[in-house]
Amino acid sequence: MYKVGVIGSRETVSGFGAIGFRAEFAESADEARAVAARLVRECAIIFVTEDIYVLAPDIAAAYREAATPAVVVIPGAGGGRGIGLEELRRTALRATGMDIL
Repeated sequence: MYKVGVIGSRETVSGFGAIGFRAEFAESADEARAVAARLVRECAIIFVTEDIYVLAPDIAAAYREAATPAVVVIPGAGGGRGIGLEELRRTALRATGMDIL
């Protein structure tokens, strides 16, 4: 059975574990890449907080064209920067050929 994973700061991901997500924290780009490599084997969806995305955008880029896992950028504990919405906009544009957001 596939799971849902979350990569972010300790304070951001701690609550996700309580609802059954595979919550992993990272404080550097290298840690985030190592966590992503583990989660990719068992998760169909991986949420990456914006602060981690800024450190390691290659995590999302590596799986952009793959069916699984879906890598979704979400705001972190400090609030959003609009990065997740922009990623979603690019994905929708690629899928539909128009900016639906």
